[in-house]
Amino acid sequence: MRESDDGKGRDNILRSTVRLRVAKLAHVAERVGLAMVGASCGLFVAVGASHASIETLRSVLIDRAGINQKFKAGQARGESP
Repeated sequence: MRESDDGKGRDNILRSTVRLRVAKLAHVAERVGLAMVGASCGLFVAVGASHASIETLRSVLIDRAGINQKFKAGQARGESP
């Protein structure tokens, strides 16, 4: 009697197919989760970098353009900003 005749072969194929599908689904879910975590970390870093660059840019522009000195001179004369 052959293995496939008693149904064991078919059961083994079915089990391996189910295991393969579950493994593929778990792999896809893992990759999606990692992608979401990576995207959120990238967004967090981008927001932090943009705040830092805005502050740096603001301080450079104020110092280089002399806006800060003009503002202080206006305050000394009693002008409102």
